[in-house]
Amino acid sequence: MSNWGRYDVAFGNDIDFDTTVTGWSANGATTYSIGLSVRDHYFADDLKVAPNPTKGVLNLNNLSGQKIEMMKIINATGQVIQTYDGFYNTIDLSGLASGIYFLQLSTADASAIKRIVVQ
Repeated sequence: MSNWGRYDVAFGNDIDFDTTVTGWSANGATTYSIGLSVRDHYFADDLKVAPNPTKGVLNLNNLSGQKIEMMKIINATGQVIQTYDGFYNTIDLSGLASGIYFLQLSTADASAIKRIVVQ
């Protein structure tokens, strides 16, 4: 089955908004709700990670002014490798195998993911 017809998108009035997409297919209407946030985009831009790629210690700089409540290191298969309560300026990744990882940083109302390469 393929989707055909039209898609309606409704946006809220604030920077943070929810999007509802309704698509019609041969079987009827399907509705998807997608939470989007411009705040997440700017939050991610204000988080600096270096050096990347890294061979060990990763330096983090939070220029957003927001309080980081949690950080997670996630491997390429989605497994959480390490969880940190709060924000740390440095993380030692020297014990990890070479590969691609993701650093997820979360505040009370935003989150960002940075791609990290460990050599």
